Order: sequence, then structure tokens, then C-alpha cells
Amino acid sequence: VHWLRPTEAERQNADATRIDSFERTVWIDLGGADDLTLAREAQAIARAVNDITAVHVWPRSVPKIHTDLDLQLNDAGRSLGLTPRDLRSVLFQDEHGQIPQLGSLRVRTPDGTEVPLTNVAVLSETEVVRPRTNVGRNAVVRILVRLEGQEDREAQLGSIRRAIDGLALPASVRVAVRALASESF
Repeated sequence: VHWLRPTEAERQNADATRIDSFERTVWIDLGGADDLTLAREAQAIARAVNDITAVHVWPRSVPKIHTDLDLQLNDAGRSLGLTPRDLRSVLFQDEHGQIPQLGSLRVRTPDGTEVPLTNVAVLSETEVVRPRTNVGRNAVVRILVRLEGQEDREAQLGSIRRAIDGLALPASVRVAVRALASESF
């Protein structure tokens, strides 16, 4: 973990994005790994830092991991005359926003018979990160942290340092923390 001072561009960006009290803002940058690894580690860091009294992680700066579902017709489905549109019509959310269990879903074929979805299609799940962290070949995540209240800033920065240092981050993940000049960094 590298503990750095923010650059002039970062200071200007903080002003442009209306991050008030630049002196109480900390940037935690992660890089060097794939999107999914960075997102998982960013979430772990955000949880650890949010547990510190009077320290707040800006939630929109932490990427989320979502599961994308891909439903493809198999040969049996094509032989029954089904189309990809027929498959999409059965994947709807119930009143609670949940997709029903696949084993209970049925598809109506063009001749009117109903068959289990699992007999005519293959479902694959892929974890994706949103927002995407890749910029070209460089995956980067920046977590914004706000130091709140009248707490001693040096003590807060020391707590952030201990929280991050206490995590078992993969060797592929590089972390750089930026704050104004401080004894803790």
C-alpha cells in the first residue's frame, strides 16, 4: 500500500465535483488486477473503512458485482420450433423482483405444448462489474472517503491505514491512498 499526497489535478477534480472540504477527503486507488478482483477488494476496503467512527465512504465510488444471465436455445429447443424471443418471454420478474426458479419455468412451443425451460435452453451466469473499471488495459477503482465530524484527522487517517493494512489483499492488487500532507502518510 502506497500512501501519497493528492496531485494538483485531483485537488481540482475535488473542487469540480463539489467535494467540500478537500482537506477531509481521502482517495483510495486500486489497480493491477481484473475487474472482478478489484471490485471484490474495493468492497472489502469500503466495509473496513466504513466501520471506522466518523469516516464515510461515498457509495457510488464502490463498484458493484452483478450476475448477468444468458439464456440460449439448445438443439432440442430449435427442433421444437422455439425462438430466442420465446425464451425471453418466460424470464420475467415476479412481484417481489425475483426471477422464478428455472426448474419451475415452462415454455409454450408453437404447437401449443408446454415443456420445461431446462429441456430446451442452456442458462449461463456471468459476474460483471458495474460501473466497469477497465479503461483500455488498465483496470482502476477509486474509492472516495470523507472524514466526518470533529474527530482528529490524524487519528482517522491512522485508522484508515490500519484497516487497509489489516486486509489480506491479493498480491496482484495495488493500492495507493492519497490525502493532504499528514503525519500518518
